[in-house]
Amino acid sequence: MSTYSICESFVEDQPTLTAALPMPSNDPAAVIAVALRFNPGDSRSVAELATLGHCSARTVERDFRAQTGITLR
Repeated sequence: MSTYSICESFVEDQPTLTAALPMPSNDPAAVIAVALRFNPGDSRSVAELATLGHCSARTVERDFRAQTGITLR
């Protein structure tokens, strides 16, 4: 087995999705949820993440909680 094959086995093509957390179904919360699922260690603030959805932090917080029952904090 080549080194490339071994390394390739550790690289994911797509992030592993878990059913343990609810996913929002509408933008902008859905855009942010996908970004956080892909990079759970993302250290951006809610205000910085809100720019992904082209809205305010308050809108994201409200939509995310309404659609998932959990907060981003």
